[in-house]
Amino acid sequence: MRRQVRCPKCGKTFSTIRPRVTCYRCGTSWNTTGCYVVTATYGLDSPEAVHVKRKCRQRFSRNPLLVIGWCLYQFYGPFFARWSQPSTVGYKLCKTLLANPIINATSDNWLLSVVYMLYLAAISILGLLLFVPSYAASLILGLFTSGSNQSPSATDGEVEES
Repeated sequence: MRRQVRCPKCGKTFSTIRPRVTCYRCGTSWNTTGCYVVTATYGLDSPEAVHVKRKCRQRFSRNPLLVIGWCLYQFYGPFFARWSQPSTVGYKLCKTLLANPIINATSDNWLLSVVYMLYLAAISILGLLLFVPSYAASLILGLFTSGSNQSPSATDGEVEES
């Protein structure tokens, strides 16, 4: 089954069927079946990443409480993974607020798992509350700026029709 993937380094989007992908533009190689943040904070072959790869999709994408968060995570996950790499603060925040709760939500202990799933559902609702207004604002601003055919002239300070 082909799916669209986006390179975490250069942002190039392309179609693939393979679980391990190499971007032909920048040469970055990554695993598309893993969890972005867990892989970025713990490493590709860590026991945590392997455990999450096995359990993540069945727990999150099919859970009605978490499906919105799953969709938002598919959109924002690469950003959080890139953000966690260069700085120690970003690494610790991503590990504490996202990676560890994801690992615990995929735990075999159902009581622990439910607690962290509720935490992730709350984060999903917060993300949705932040995402929808910002998306709507970008659409509204795009409507107002796309109709503007006027640009200021650098020579005389007046507005020209272009």
